[in-house]
Amino acid sequence: MPLRRGGGNKTARTVAVYEGQTLNERALGTMLKQIIADNRAGGWRKIKKDRGEA
Repeated sequence: MPLRRGGGNKTARTVAVYEGQTLNERALGTMLKQIIADNRAGGWRKIKKDRGEA
């Protein structure tokens, strides 16, 4: 059975970071802050519904 990240969550995303890879810390921080804000706002499904999107 293949490894499933997100524990069965079909909307989970993975950010892979490899040893020795240079990270754009500012971009990563911005991305994580937006994910946290979206989660606190009810998650992407609620946000899309509130916007009138499918």
